[in-house]
Amino acid sequence: MLIEFSFDFSITENVCRCLKYSIRALSKSFSPYLKTVLQRLIQEFEGQHNPSYVFVLECCFEEFGDEEQCVGILQEAFNYLVTKLDQVLDEHSLVEDPQLANDYFSLCRSVLNFNQTVFFACPLEKLIQTTLRAIGVQTDRTADTHCRFFENLLRSAQEHQGEEIVKHLMQYLH
Repeated sequence: MLIEFSFDFSITENVCRCLKYSIRALSKSFSPYLKTVLQRLIQEFEGQHNPSYVFVLECCFEEFGDEEQCVGILQEAFNYLVTKLDQVLDEHSLVEDPQLANDYFSLCRSVLNFNQTVFFACPLEKLIQTTLRAIGVQTDRTADTHCRFFENLLRSAQEHQGEEIVKHLMQYLH
């Protein structure tokens, strides 16, 4: 259905909701399907930047983020989205597509909370550029999600790899 109706955000959103509920209901029993589902979502996201795909990945992190056998595909999917959304979420699209930005920063916050190893192994420079670019976005929901993520990022920087994050922040701010 994702392929056949990829052009229709309403249908893909409902399919993604079904995936989300399946992942949560089946829990660990869903893990054999995780790689196939994430590869399909990444492939579909390449053509349609549907925020529902980002939301499903967040659900996967919440459910499988601490499972060693799932970390590889989760890392691959997260790295892809960090890189892709650095290109997609410019100043204009942050305002025009607040749902995509909101789901992205919510995903980043979940990854940071559920698996810091995966988070700090992503292309941090791209993630920080996108995060800083979103400062000042006036949509309330996105601004709230963005600020909560940014606060968590700065707190984690103190505990984990603070020097690297601060270095990237300072490079981008200069």
